[in-house]
Amino acid sequence: PMTVVEELAYQFEQAGLAPKAYAFLMQTARRHLQRSLYAEAGVFIDRALRLEPVARPLMLLDHADATLAELHLARSLSRFHMGRWQSALQSAEQARALADVVPDHALQARVYAEYGNQLRNQGKNDLAEDALRRALSHADEAGDDALRPMPLYHLGALVWAKGDLASAERMWNEVVSSAQAAGDDRALGFGYNGLGILAVCEGSTAQARSHLEQSAALFGELGMLDALAIAQVNLVELYLSSGILSKALALSERTVAQAREVDHPHGIALGLVYRTNVLLELGRYREAEQNANEALRLVRNLGQSEDEVTALALLARIALETDRAEDALAFLITMWPLLERHDSEGIAPQAEAWRAHALALLGRTDEACALLDVERQRARQWPHLQVRSELARGRAYAALQQVETAREALESALQIASHHGYRFFQLCCHHELVELADSDLARAKHQRAGMSLARSIAGSLPLQEGKYFLKRRWPNLAHNAVRTIPPT
Repeated sequence: PMTVVEELAYQFEQAGLAPKAYAFLMQTARRHLQRSLYAEAGVFIDRALRLEPVARPLMLLDHADATLAELHLARSLSRFHMGRWQSALQSAEQARALADVVPDHALQARVYAEYGNQLRNQGKNDLAEDALRRALSHADEAGDDALRPMPLYHLGALVWAKGDLASAERMWNEVVSSAQAAGDDRALGFGYNGLGILAVCEGSTAQARSHLEQSAALFGELGMLDALAIAQVNLVELYLSSGILSKALALSERTVAQAREVDHPHGIALGLVYRTNVLLELGRYREAEQNANEALRLVRNLGQSEDEVTALALLARIALETDRAEDALAFLITMWPLLERHDSEGIAPQAEAWRAHALALLGRTDEACALLDVERQRARQWPHLQVRSELARGRAYAALQQVETAREALESALQIASHHGYRFFQLCCHHELVELADSDLARAKHQRAGMSLARSIAGSLPLQEGKYFLKRRWPNLAHNAVRTIPPT
C-alpha cells in the first residue's frame, strides 16, 4: 500500500539512510503520479532531490544518473499537469541530458517520448517530431515494442494537425495493436482517443462515439484525470453535434469538477470551454460568458495560445448571439494574430464568417462581403467543420440581406448535417431557413422538421430546461406557428 511505502521513506530519512530513503521517495512519487495526485507527487520529488547528492556517492555512477533522470522525468510530469509548463520542459531537458549519457535505451525512449509531448504542447512541432522519432529509435534499440505506443500517438497527433489523416490512422492503429499486445491500458486509451478524433474528422459519428467512450472508460478506470479530460471534451463536442445536450452538459460539468479535484488547470480550462459551448446553445448566455472568461484567464496563465483562440471565439459568438456586434468584433480582432499561428482545429473559415457577420450588423457591408469572398475560396474541410462554416456563412449573408446566397449556404449545411447525423446542426439550419424560405410550403417544411428535432432534443433535458430551450431558442418553430401554414 502507498501509505506503507510513504512511511518507510520517512523512517529511512529519519535514520539517515539516504539511498533507501531516496528509493522509497521515488516509489511514493510514482504512485502519486499514477493516481493524478500531481501536487502530492511534487512534494516527494523535491524531498528526493534534496537527498540525491547524499545518496549519489553510495550508488554506481550509471545507476545514479539513471535514477536522477527518472526523478527529473517525474518532476517534469508533475509540473506539466499542474500547468507549470516552462518549468516542466526544463525538467524534461534535464532528464534528457542525463539519459543521453546512460546506456539504457528503454529509459531514453521514455524520456524522449515525454520531451516530445511537451514540445508539441508548446507548439514547437519540428523539435517535437525529432524527439519523438528518437524515442521510437531508442524503443527499437531496446527491443521493447511496449515503448512504441506513446511516441507513436504523439507523432500521429502531429501529422493529424498537418491534415495527413492516412498517416495518423496508420500510427494510431499501431498504437492500439501494440498496446493490446503489451496489455498497456494507458496507451490503449490514447490510441482509442486518436481513432475517435479521426472518426470525427471523417464524419463517422457512431464510430467516433464508440472509440471515445472506450478511451474515457479506460482513463477513468486508471484514474488518469488529465487524459480523461481530453477524451471527455471530445465526447462533449460529439454529444452536442448529435443533439444529446443533457449528456453534453453533464459530461462537461463532470470534467470541470474532476480537474478541480486534482488542481489540473488545463483540464479545468478545457471543461469550461466545452461547457460554455453547450450553455451557449442552450441559450444560457450569462453562465456561458462567465465560464468562457474563466477559461480565458486560465489558458492565458498557462500560455496556451490555441485554447485562448477557442475561448475568444466563444466570447465572440456569445456577443453575436446577444446583439453586441462591437464586442464580438473586438474579441475576433484580439483573436486574429493567434489564429494565424494556431489553428489545428481549423476554425478560420468560421471565424471569418463571424467577423463578416459582426461587420454586417455594424453596417460595414463592403468589408463583410470581402471577408466572405475570401472564405468561399478556402478548401472545404472535415464534415464537422464544414457544417459549422456553412452555417456561419449563411447567418452572415442573412445579416447582409443577401437572402438567396444565405439560403444556399444553409441548405449546404443542412445537407452535410443530415448526412452525418449532426441533429443539433440540422435544427439550427431549419431554424434559419424558416426566416429565409421563399414560399409558404418551404417555410412549413422547415418548421415541421425543425420542431420535430427541437422536441426530440428538448425531451432529454430536465423539464424546465427543455421548456426554456423550446420557447426562447427556437421561437419561430413554435407549434402554433406551424399549424397556421397549410401542409405540403
